[in-house]
Amino acid sequence: MRRVRNGEEFKLEYRRIFRRYKESSIEQMVQLRCQYSSTLDNKADMISEKDLLEAHVRRYFIDDLLKALNWQILTDDESQSQLIPEVPIKSDQKGSIRFLDYLGLEQGTQKPLLVVETKRPMSPLPKSKKAYQSYEEIIAGGLGGETLGKEWDEWLHTLRDYICSISNKSDFIPRRAVLTDSNWLILFLDPEDAFLPNGECNPSKILVFINRDEIEQKLSEIFIRLEYQIVLGEAPPLTLGELRFHFSGNDVYKVMHGLKLVYFERPPILYSMASPDINIAPIIFIKSKFGAWFQIESPSETNQFKLPYNYNELDNHLIDIENAANKLLEDINKLLNIKILPTSVLEYYQDNDSFVFLKGVREKKYSYDNRSSEYIIVTGNNTHYILLNKTVSDCPHHSWMESQKLGSANLETLVMKRRTVSPRSFFINEEKHFCAHFEVTTAKASMLTNVNKAWCGNRSGKEGQAFCEIASFESFLCCRTCVFEQVCINSKVFILPCLK
Repeated sequence: MRRVRNGEEFKLEYRRIFRRYKESSIEQMVQLRCQYSSTLDNKADMISEKDLLEAHVRRYFIDDLLKALNWQILTDDESQSQLIPEVPIKSDQKGSIRFLDYLGLEQGTQKPLLVVETKRPMSPLPKSKKAYQSYEEIIAGGLGGETLGKEWDEWLHTLRDYICSISNKSDFIPRRAVLTDSNWLILFLDPEDAFLPNGECNPSKILVFINRDEIEQKLSEIFIRLEYQIVLGEAPPLTLGELRFHFSGNDVYKVMHGLKLVYFERPPILYSMASPDINIAPIIFIKSKFGAWFQIESPSETNQFKLPYNYNELDNHLIDIENAANKLLEDINKLLNIKILPTSVLEYYQDNDSFVFLKGVREKKYSYDNRSSEYIIVTGNNTHYILLNKTVSDCPHHSWMESQKLGSANLETLVMKRRTVSPRSFFINEEKHFCAHFEVTTAKASMLTNVNKAWCGNRSGKEGQAFCEIASFESFLCCRTCVFEQVCINSKVFILPCLK
């Protein structure tokens, strides 16, 4: 599916969608009603849009509208779906199962982001007995307990039930909610304020587009409020050339280094074992003061590096990455006319609100065909997930034999004499970035659960995954050479045997 990149492209898509809806879908319904309904004997009895059902609006208009906002509706690969129709949810108010028209989710984590409820075409907007009230004030009054009429009271009550039920069952509050009949559209910018018990029902956090003319005039505003990546709080990757089109230096709130890492399982030849190739490119994360994370990267081949098989070349590799990453940050500072220093990984992991929308390590995609995975990694004020210098010297557990003498060796690491994909271990016995300690490797592999998540602190993994942040692509990296060392030892559960 081609990505709609801006409000102007969205406007063109909207016009095509609406034209198809009017010219094709409604005409088709007229023909079918004429063919199968004996009540339509002549053209004077033709149906109009107000005679259509909610199901028709959803199928022929709303589905395509949400796709144009880059929400990917239910696909064969559920992990790639971002918008699911007819989601069953147990109502907190009624105790019964109710069905949401659409629930938008963060791809991968399944965190709820968007709720969309549709109504039959040409449904009237609510009216107020008070003079000079805007529609935003009328809706806010209805949420605050004022009667808007049986139909609207029920609609707002139902939407509140959905938002509260989702919040209670997922521990996440959707970031947007929409109520529409396709002719008008009501956008709740802050569902927590509008629907949760502690909310103030602030009309400034509600947008009402009263008809299609107003929707048409404000399509760019709708796009920047409802586009998938923007609702997610994470903008798509940008190049330096695109940077100034998205924000100025005054908009920058936080900056961090990061990496794009592609892990490739090199197929075995004859009787050899599969081995890993790891390609790395530095990236920069920028958080705007409006809350969105931007990922800046350079497509230049000179900014792409391969983790060397020759361990003696590792230091040069880390220095090359550092130079490229600092150059990228320098170019960004120059373009935006700022001088901002990167936030550390430890400080970032303590920012609960930011971490919800930008995990420390994320697998972006996996390809079965070429046996590769792509990861996005936050490295903070460091430029690599591997540290150039260990934080503890003279540790004996880089060697399996030395660790064995101390009674601490992991039997699984006995054969670690080559770089392998199963287990995923780029570093091997006797290298200073390798760890053979049994208790360390078992602790890193310990499973995250609902019981222990409060003790573990912010973690990138979901329930059932490993405690170690980089477990998906590395099993035996020495923690004292890992960028996440301080994050892990600051948790209540992880203790390293080597002391500083």
